[in-house]
Amino acid sequence: MTVRGFSRRGMLAMGAAGTLMPRALFADLHMSAIQRAVAKLDIPQGTVLRLLLPEGSEANLAPIKAAWTKMTGFEVVHELSDVDDINARIAEDLLLETADYDVALPATFGLPDLAYSNAVLSLEPFLAKCPNAYSEEGHLYTVGNRFEGETYGLQTDGDVYLMFYRKNLMEDPEEGKAYADQFGTALDIPTDWNELDRQMRFFHRPEQKMYGGTLFRAPGYLAWEFLARFEAEGGQLFDDQFRPQFNGEAAVKVLSDLIQATSYLHPGSGFGTLFENWDRFTSDQVYANIGWGGSQKSFNAPGSPLRGNLRYSALPRGKGSGRGYFNWGWSYVIPTSAPYPELSFLFSALAMDPEISTTAVQQIDGYFDPFHERHYSDPVIQEVYSPSFLEVHRSAMLAAGHDIYLPGYGNYLAALNENIHAALTGDLSEDLALERMQIEWGRITLEFGGDSQARRWAALRSTG
Repeated sequence: MTVRGFSRRGMLAMGAAGTLMPRALFADLHMSAIQRAVAKLDIPQGTVLRLLLPEGSEANLAPIKAAWTKMTGFEVVHELSDVDDINARIAEDLLLETADYDVALPATFGLPDLAYSNAVLSLEPFLAKCPNAYSEEGHLYTVGNRFEGETYGLQTDGDVYLMFYRKNLMEDPEEGKAYADQFGTALDIPTDWNELDRQMRFFHRPEQKMYGGTLFRAPGYLAWEFLARFEAEGGQLFDDQFRPQFNGEAAVKVLSDLIQATSYLHPGSGFGTLFENWDRFTSDQVYANIGWGGSQKSFNAPGSPLRGNLRYSALPRGKGSGRGYFNWGWSYVIPTSAPYPELSFLFSALAMDPEISTTAVQQIDGYFDPFHERHYSDPVIQEVYSPSFLEVHRSAMLAAGHDIYLPGYGNYLAALNENIHAALTGDLSEDLALERMQIEWGRITLEFGGDSQARRWAALRSTG
């Protein structure tokens, strides 16, 4: 068995663990079921539940850990892993037999690779044995929970891509008149990518230190925007024989548009981390940015110059579906080496309880975002994010298109990122970059079996 490739992106840790205790709701159906199930387990006294968490989630897990210990008496400790490394860490621990944790929290997009390599357990036996411990009712996005028809993870972070616009620029009467005079249309939320690119070009005035946007152009982030533009353009990633489709008109246009739009971005857009992107958008005069819930937590923080000065939308659409893109997220999983997997499952189920998970999402120093209907009506969450943002976020979550949940995900994404970046820098022509993407995706598919990947993709597409 070999460790499959995993997609990676730069990210820094966020904040310290919070201390907010969730209110006691042990009479709730889920909570009661979990409590009864734990009591029936034959677990030695003094057993400590061990978690492997991505850096930055400590604040989110603090109220969950407190609720678990209060309910069950079992203590919980955690170990942190870099967000770029946690998926690969789980797979490598399987091979080296070094896993010493009971629950892990990898990125949702890596679940198929982890399941394919037998690094994590199917949750189906535990869901069947304790059906009232967890329910998907009220969850806005669950496609990433499953692989090969079985549940392997419980998705706990609503990371759907959204657009952010500076309200003072979009709603400026003089800018609006100039835009309407020049283009014959109102300056408002763009309905497609062409309109977004045109608006960024209009506001790009580097001589005035004003920039059209700061969309991600660092190498590890390029694939997601390309894929969103590609689907909005009506492109299909694979044909009926599961051959990649980067040699068609849609891919040619999308890569050209993405490169052209880079001319209207802040000069720092091609460098730095996620948090440097947020700093640029907050501190400089930039019209548009792309992000998700964690971005809003930063932009809406008390004292931020962007607080109350933003408009939001789903990603632009096009002649394709333009459904939006669920791009990251975190999922509770049980490593195959867990000594008490049923206990691991019950902890994960508790973390997903609507009330308990609300206290996790409330934490401003953690990056979990709303993913359950209950979260959107919570006053604390509304204060953290703002009601106007949550309205857009909820709609985008309900309409979100799925990621490429296939074995080999990291390799597929790396091929896109590397070749798009080479075209951006001029190291490759656009035609050659697309040709290489076509060839490399074909090779990755062969590694995992064309027929098997085609079957998995058809099943995934059938989910909507």
